[in-house]
Amino acid sequence: MTVLRPQVDCVVDAKATVAECPVWSDAEQALYWADIYRCALNRYDPSSGKNTFWQLPGPLGSFALRRNGGILVALNTGLHFFDTRTNAIEPLVDPEMAVPDSRLNDGKCDRAGAFWVGSMKDPIEPFRATSAFYRFAPDRTLKTMIPGTIVSNGLGFSPDNKKIYWADTHGTVRSVFVADHDPADGALSNKKLFLDTKSQAGRPDGATVDAEGCYWMAAIDSGSLQRYTPEGKLDLTVELPPELQWPTMPAFGGRNHDTLYFTTLRRHALPPEGQGQSGGVFVTRVPGVQGLPEPMFAG
Repeated sequence: MTVLRPQVDCVVDAKATVAECPVWSDAEQALYWADIYRCALNRYDPSSGKNTFWQLPGPLGSFALRRNGGILVALNTGLHFFDTRTNAIEPLVDPEMAVPDSRLNDGKCDRAGAFWVGSMKDPIEPFRATSAFYRFAPDRTLKTMIPGTIVSNGLGFSPDNKKIYWADTHGTVRSVFVADHDPADGALSNKKLFLDTKSQAGRPDGATVDAEGCYWMAAIDSGSLQRYTPEGKLDLTVELPPELQWPTMPAFGGRNHDTLYFTTLRRHALPPEGQGQSGGVFVTRVPGVQGLPEPMFAG
């Protein structure tokens, strides 16, 4: 197993409670990301260093860029289409309307253009495994795919779209799972444990999959990004600066998808001393590693 300590630079010093869901736009050569509790969708332009944002009506757990333009956003009130030009928002479906204090959390498109999104109780209730992962198809149909989670996270898809990864971050589970995935209808089979982190410092948060099919996990509480082979073997650890103990999700960007961005959270209950630029968006490079274009929602 290789351990790297590359140069890490803060590109957006947001000091967000939870910065999440970095998504690279190939068309714009820009990085979109979520500031969950400021209810803001952000866009960072590396060519100018400028970060802009759009205010949304509720906490933004995740989102996907749309092939037809605009953005699919996952809020505490369900899924909506959002137009960044007009600020118009179109409600679509709320899978957990009847669940008090629930919101949508980690979300990602599979490589056929369907949006998968998980939910969580907020604030978290330990041992309440009533959340789920849902699949929102381009035809706007919604289906519950993976019930029984506490804190949904860690979504990722293999390069051939035939495997799906997902995680439960909660301390009683802290595991990543994998299943065979049928891109046509999202059907899952052969579900199994991919990674149990109970014996290590970091818990699974957000994730991405690189061009070699390796699973990149933001190991929250450990100050590291970890890469696992498709067989579940840890083969690379990117150790972050000491103040960045809480990475939330990695994403590949740049023209060749060889730039590694990641978001972080900030513990506002702790003194600011020692937290540095936690809660911001960061960038680094890992030699020889390349990502894949981020899938867009096909609806």
